[in-house]
Amino acid sequence: MFIDSACYLERVKSVINDGSEVKAAIAFLGDGAERLFKDAGKSVRIICNLLSGATNPKAVEGLLALGKTEDVQIRHLPDLHAKVIISREKGIVGSANLSTNGLCLEGNESAKWREAGYLVSDVQEIERMQSWFDRLWSDARGIEARDLKVANDLWERRKAIGRESLRNISLLAHRPEELEGRGIYVALYNRSPTKEAETAFQEERNSMEVSGSPGDANFTDKVSYFEDWSDLPQDAPLLSLRYSRQHKLKNEGAWRRIARLDFAYLPGDHETQIQVVVREPDVLRAIYGSKEAKQLATLLQPVLPKLLADADECGSICIRLDKALAIARAG
Repeated sequence: MFIDSACYLERVKSVINDGSEVKAAIAFLGDGAERLFKDAGKSVRIICNLLSGATNPKAVEGLLALGKTEDVQIRHLPDLHAKVIISREKGIVGSANLSTNGLCLEGNESAKWREAGYLVSDVQEIERMQSWFDRLWSDARGIEARDLKVANDLWERRKAIGRESLRNISLLAHRPEELEGRGIYVALYNRSPTKEAETAFQEERNSMEVSGSPGDANFTDKVSYFEDWSDLPQDAPLLSLRYSRQHKLKNEGAWRRIARLDFAYLPGDHETQIQVVVREPDVLRAIYGSKEAKQLATLLQPVLPKLLADADECGSICIRLDKALAIARAG
């Protein structure tokens, strides 16, 4: 049976839940892959391509940890590029890795690639797939600490190369999948700061100026704040967009939270947290000026209700740029 992106993940889950064992030869694993096999209650054997630079070591570490309490084993094979998953009675041969782009493992349906595969149920074909996997399992290697160290180095190098590739190119010229893992966020909010917060910030700002933080004579001209937004990402570019009561988006610039400068004040019986941010002169060396900011607001405006679906009680949300653009692309 042919399967496409709309049902791929559900079909994978159906194979995992079928029978008493699961075998998966999946080239590249993304963060969250281990959740598919948690509490599976069966024998699980997985082969991945660990040293390609395209497998997230966190996923492998998660599966290794899972193997300490459950019957889960994982090995690696340097030349693996297959995407096959098999149970006793079903199997899938397809294009999807166990990753965000492949199966939207982080929950964003529109952030993934367009995948396709085939669900196999013929007994003879399943036997052939089982035999093929068993041969690969014999060739595959166990994962040692040194393998994970190399994999981490390759993963970080791949991300660094990706960041370098943004240089001098408009940030919005990149496809969502090219921005995955870059740590760039869109901050959407509609709250105005309270008078008490503004007063507290100005007093703290004066003390920053006295102390010379952080060594820039013009630092206090570049600093601002958010009020009671504790889960605002730290040390990451924040593309700030405020929306009005009519849900009209307005660019508020690019910022970076400096968590060591955060502070709290007590306006009454309730302590209020202030998150300090500083202007971001460039966004990972990509071009993001007022023109690009307006383009971003225009792109996200039609899908603002979707973006705000998981906002906090104050109507604020911080969402990865690649996810936001993917949602906008899907419409």
